[in-house]
Amino acid sequence: MSAVISAIIVNYNAGKLLRSSVDSLLNSPLNTEIIVVDNASTDGSLDTLSGLPGVQIIKNSTNVGFAAACNLGIHAASARFLLFLNPDCYFQPGTLGSLLEAIQADERAGMVGGLLTNPDGTEQAGGRRAIPTPWRSFVRAFLLVPFARLWPRIFFDFHLHKQPLPYHPIEVEAISGACMMVRHEAVQEVGEWDEGYFLHCEDLDWCMRFRQKGWKVMFVPTARLVHEQGACSRPRQVFVEWHKHKGMMRFYHKFFQHQYPGMLMWLVAIGVWLRFGLVAAYHIAKRFGRALGLGVARDEVSVTPTLHPWGNKLKPNHVGVIGTTSFVGTCLLPLLTEAGWQVTAYSQRMVERFTDEVSWRRLPSTESPSPQPSSKRAERITPNWVCVSPIRVLPDYFDLLEAHGARRVVVLSSTSRFTKHDSTDLEERAEARRMAEAEERVRQWAESRGVEWVILRPTLIYGLGLDKNIAEIARFIRRFWFFPVFGKANGLRQPVHAQDVATACVVALQTPIAANHAYNLSGGETLTYRDMVARVFAAFPRKPRLLPVPLPVFRVAVALLRYLPRYRNWSSTMAERMNQDLVFDHSEAARDLGFKPRKFVLPAKDLPA
Repeated sequence: MSAVISAIIVNYNAGKLLRSSVDSLLNSPLNTEIIVVDNASTDGSLDTLSGLPGVQIIKNSTNVGFAAACNLGIHAASARFLLFLNPDCYFQPGTLGSLLEAIQADERAGMVGGLLTNPDGTEQAGGRRAIPTPWRSFVRAFLLVPFARLWPRIFFDFHLHKQPLPYHPIEVEAISGACMMVRHEAVQEVGEWDEGYFLHCEDLDWCMRFRQKGWKVMFVPTARLVHEQGACSRPRQVFVEWHKHKGMMRFYHKFFQHQYPGMLMWLVAIGVWLRFGLVAAYHIAKRFGRALGLGVARDEVSVTPTLHPWGNKLKPNHVGVIGTTSFVGTCLLPLLTEAGWQVTAYSQRMVERFTDEVSWRRLPSTESPSPQPSSKRAERITPNWVCVSPIRVLPDYFDLLEAHGARRVVVLSSTSRFTKHDSTDLEERAEARRMAEAEERVRQWAESRGVEWVILRPTLIYGLGLDKNIAEIARFIRRFWFFPVFGKANGLRQPVHAQDVATACVVALQTPIAANHAYNLSGGETLTYRDMVARVFAAFPRKPRLLPVPLPVFRVAVALLRYLPRYRNWSSTMAERMNQDLVFDHSEAARDLGFKPRKFVLPAKDLPA
């Protein structure tokens, strides 16, 4: 089968990021031809691709520059659509499909680009922008942008990332060469990349030429990808800055020299090279300061990231948490704060606790609209959200998330949406239906607004003696010294600890490949219902006393127990499920989230008070 997309990656000492970029393409269901053009890398980054089938590697003996390397990739490509992707970019499979859908939807769409984000989920500048004309560059260089409040057309800032994110693909003047999908036939009409640029501004040049030939340049907000900006250029910053400023001057002379007065072009040139001198002096001084042991600049301070129990690195940011007083929320907050996250904790009841890391807010009434902070401020504060309340609660607070610029939401559901779907108990079936409907509402809302969603479905969750599963069994045993079972009680179970669920929430917040996926979270051990109850007896410790009870008797006993508030949610179907296997595969969570749950052990701290 011929490839639908030819993906071209220009590599120069990208290290392990190259493999992450290639893996994100390989994980796509689309048939993609991958071409890596290497500009004489010396860091062994190509070695990370060894053993990967279907990856074509073109090795240059010298660094020929970005544009020339892209053209080599074009000559080797065979698909109708070409994807130019930086080696420090990676995304989930759905991103590639969104780009392809957008470019196929409009026959005059010559190139499309996605939403470039930082690792913390905030939008980067450059993914959608206007052309930086000499006047616009003059305005920006001489710090005149604030006057746009009074005269927006005159002092317009060409970066558009501070504007509200659109809900659907829109036409823009320019996108970033970090992620750019183009039509092969458009390239044949417009021409290849201008090899007069060595590094930087060649993407602006191509956008200009596409638009001059009548091809549209589109920005696709639902195609989100992470861009580790500058990861390949940090070791040679002065070199990069030189070519960036040189490329900008070539761009101005090529497209605007005959449109602007000579005096303005001279002022722009002076501003460009003056800026280069200052930037170069800064980097040189920083390098000498480091060599002399005088310290390093703030942006080079290396902070050792906190590791969660599975070893994934966390990059702190602001996060809003709904349901913080739940037992999973109790486990979640310490994990977030220890990793350096700034947390805004929401609860239905007001909690008078404030620390440097956590500020508490009372959830707004669902009968009145949520407060609407400015979108600029909101996006800076809480781009990430976790809901550890029941998933049916979250749709009531969609306005809250929108008001605070949500970009990714992690929400807990449950495997009960599957296990109770065919229950003989009408109330349980209704619960499973509400859960499934809530998941669908979350998906639809998130996708319509360009928000990434992650749904986590734990199995039998326990911990801290606060759950309604193992803790209820423990309370019954403590009170009556036995536990009733129906039949052999040999149905399989996978109890999962709340701490492991909370850790999965933290990892899912910013693992790119997890976006727009649902994961089952089962425990690290599979055991029968009978053995699980025996483990609860051992935690006291007491000798297991499991009393076999006929189903009719069990039904009568449950009917009587339900008069007690503690057992109001019990039903006779609980007895029927004791002999059913309720197991779920968590291999996808292990692959994408590094999920490694513990075996079922019930220490004293997990027994109810």
